[in-house]
Amino acid sequence: KAVVSTQSTGTFTLEHCSVVTRAMDAAPPDQQELDKLFLYAAHQTRSIKTLLRAFFGFLERKTDFYDATPDACQHMVTAVFREFAEKHKESGRRKEEIEEITTPGAERLQREGGSSNRPTNAPTKSSKPTKPSKPASTVNPNQDDHVFYTPSKKTSKGSLHPNDGDGATFRTYKWTQTPEELELLVPLCPEHDTSALTVDYTPTTLSVRVAGCEVVGGELADRIKCDEVTWTVEDRVVCVRAEKRSVSWWRQLLVTEPFILLKPILNKHASVGSVPEEEMKKFQKTVFRKGEYAREKHNEQFPDRVPAPGTRGE
Repeated sequence: KAVVSTQSTGTFTLEHCSVVTRAMDAAPPDQQELDKLFLYAAHQTRSIKTLLRAFFGFLERKTDFYDATPDACQHMVTAVFREFAEKHKESGRRKEEIEEITTPGAERLQREGGSSNRPTNAPTKSSKPTKPSKPASTVNPNQDDHVFYTPSKKTSKGSLHPNDGDGATFRTYKWTQTPEELELLVPLCPEHDTSALTVDYTPTTLSVRVAGCEVVGGELADRIKCDEVTWTVEDRVVCVRAEKRSVSWWRQLLVTEPFILLKPILNKHASVGSVPEEEMKKFQKTVFRKGEYAREKHNEQFPDRVPAPGTRGE
């Protein structure tokens, strides 16, 4: 008689040898579903001998396994048996090593300088495992945990108020603009290696990378002139300057960003004549269309009332 231990049904008796069902996560992912089927079969057969008879009966009825020579069949079965027998023996040795490491005798050997077949960083009662440090080249340069700037304020509709440089400010970077140029500022974290810094750009994309990992980047909202792009690093702040392909105000640097409000920018620069004439005409036309639309809606909703300001009565 032997005992089978399970997670769900406790223990029960089997003949000839014991079956141990370990946690499902001990098996490779592709084997876990099969483990469930074999566990169900073990519960149905109630004996490893009966389970093996059922399996080899399946091979005889449903496959051409026995069409091969008896020696070939026996060799295949024996090879698979030896493979898992050796694997079981190896797992037993590892378990014994772990138990040896946690015994007082192992601590005494360590104090006396004795040798032991165990990893040097294995945990003991008198020492805590040390957390391995990552090499500088593999540090993830994601800056989400750092806050360098106060983000631009949002409107109720999700748009951003422009910063002092007529661009937008986010936690880890900010950008400013004139009608002709752009400037992107990206502070680097203390763990960033400036020697591994690269700035990649095309007419429609921009990317700041450290050790091959992107810190800031993506598709641009409009096109830039690649021949006029320059970048520098000062006090661990990357400064990228680029010239726009066309003279205009951008509502976003990257297409993944929220829009910024253009009206405050146009109003701020209108008095000094720094807004491109074409941009101002476009803005004025948009404002005019919105006013006309509002007046039409007012007149439709209240036909018997006084016409909205700016319209003439019939």
